[in-house]
Amino acid sequence: MSLFAPRKILCPLDLTPASESILGWAGLLAQAFGSQIEIVHADWSDAPYFFTQGQIVDLVAAAAHRRKTLSRQLHHLAEKVLGSRVSFTTTLLDGAAVDTLLAHIRTTPPDLIVIGSHGRSGFDRLLLGSVAENIARHAVCPTLIVKGPALSALPADQLQPRIHSILCPVTLSAAAPDSISIAADLASVLHAGLSILHIVEHNVLPPEDARQQLCQYLPDEVRTRCRATEIVGSGNPAEQIILHARTQHPDLIVLGAPHRSFLEFRTLGRTTERVLRHGPSPVLLVPTIPH
Repeated sequence: MSLFAPRKILCPLDLTPASESILGWAGLLAQAFGSQIEIVHADWSDAPYFFTQGQIVDLVAAAAHRRKTLSRQLHHLAEKVLGSRVSFTTTLLDGAAVDTLLAHIRTTPPDLIVIGSHGRSGFDRLLLGSVAENIARHAVCPTLIVKGPALSALPADQLQPRIHSILCPVTLSAAAPDSISIAADLASVLHAGLSILHIVEHNVLPPEDARQQLCQYLPDEVRTRCRATEIVGSGNPAEQIILHARTQHPDLIVLGAPHRSFLEFRTLGRTTERVLRHGPSPVLLVPTIPH
């Protein structure tokens, strides 16, 4: 039975040059599944600390003009990338990106989020986290994070990406079938090949035994719905997943994303975070939230 049939896709955009590519990914999935896209942009501008009563009228007028301009830009971008192939709406939100988007997601929950990550690094990212990672930490629906080369501009005659190969790393845990099933749904609908990768840590099993265990673990329906290949490796899971992705160049990685609470913050598993930050391909995170 299909687990992945998104009816509503939320696509936050910051209107940087990469927005075209991010929306192209949302458009690809919307067209494949007959989904509607809600394109959102969070607008936040600081008012001056000191202003006179007479300046209020000017500030209000400037804000209204900015919102009108942003709305036009969103609609123009949507028409350019999506045309008439996909149904879409545009929404302009007021406030800082992370808090505003999370509030919007709680109010009108989507079935899928498509968002871009511009690859910030260093202490600032460690302290604050990117917008995409903050959304992924709290989202209860699958979140596709478009990153790396996928953010590059597409040719004028190809405003949607193409997915020929999908990589789905698994741990043989109870939560893994959700990510496998969604990966199989995508591979079937998009006519893509699916590689299911299991990394055995510290060589605890001989390769043939590990391969047999993986083959027995996979639901039979996966093989009937798509071209699936089982791959077994050994070593550190995050390192081996990233190495495989860099050598095999999958168009998409589908990864189970365990959510854990750390004080008042929501965190992802260490392997998930490392693959998300250092993997070369867009990553579809499938949340597995413990009860």
